Amino acid sequence: MCVYYNVARYYSFARTGKDYLDIIKRKYPVTENFADSDVVILHQEPHNYAAIYEKYPLLSRKYVISVSVWEASELPEAYKRSLAYVQEVWTSSKYCYNVFSKYHPKVVCIPYVVERDLACSQADRDFVRSAIDHQTKCVYYLNITKAWDKRKNLAGLVRTFRNYARAMPNARLIVKLQQSNPGPWHSDDRVTVLSGPFTDGQINALYELADVYVSPHHGEGWGLTLSDAILFGKPALATGYSGNLEFMTRENSILLDFSEEHIRPEDCFAYFHSGMKWAYPNEDDLGEKMVELYENHESTSIIKMVNRAREDVKLFSSDHVQHLIHGRLDQILSS
Repeated sequence: MCVYYNVARYYSFARTGKDYLDIIKRKYPVTENFADSDVVILHQEPHNYAAIYEKYPLLSRKYVISVSVWEASELPEAYKRSLAYVQEVWTSSKYCYNVFSKYHPKVVCIPYVVERDLACSQADRDFVRSAIDHQTKCVYYLNITKAWDKRKNLAGLVRTFRNYARAMPNARLIVKLQQSNPGPWHSDDRVTVLSGPFTDGQINALYELADVYVSPHHGEGWGLTLSDAILFGKPALATGYSGNLEFMTRENSILLDFSEEHIRPEDCFAYFHSGMKWAYPNEDDLGEKMVELYENHESTSIIKMVNRAREDVKLFSSDHVQHLIHGRLDQILSS
């Protein structure tokens, strides 16, 4: 069997696609010409597969797998139309599996690989300390996000942090945006917004210097920044909903209460609309748990929780994911 793997440049897809591709190469030949392949893997959002098939009609004679995620209760119409072209869907979490299975007969759960280089240099640490005006007396909450992505609920995080600031006089919120222009998000004495490109080492230093990672999201297909924070040994505070539950539990993380609701009109964007549902985290619960971690993030119980989380994510090692990917490709080959 020969595999052709096409992955989008979008960061989370590019990163996880590299992990999957490296695993596939351990057993199967990979070609750069899809015409020579037996299996074609499209690791990109299925916005318009019709256009791809029209441009490359030979695809209709291949076994095509779509690798994708979705972060609300229903798929958009564009996804439904696109997935009708493919023989199989791979998705990262049980949450996504349940969503995609409503619309496609063959869905396989292939989790992300939770492994990464954690190294950073002293220069990286010094850069980040300067960028955030690091002070040893302060407790730092970190969130890495995109300002335009309403699904990440950055507005709710900043609002809640400011509402509970009096109970956390030495707390600081660090928001690392993945784009150069921070838009309406401006730093103040308590909230530092970092924008523009960081090197891998600088991102690693940011995780290292943080005390807590916080994500009051509406929905995640997986939640790479959360699993990364766990690798760095940080307490993870996140909405108890969607794909992050693949690796987060009440025993290894702090999960926020929420209500599952139709997406509110003010939160609709791109392919997310009010016919879908996602989570609305309880902001009082968020504030209270941030205060609790402010006071206890170095306690024995929190350290024990963090250590358990680091053990639990070993389930998503490269070797484990390899077993799943190779097993599935073996089944395709034998069918």
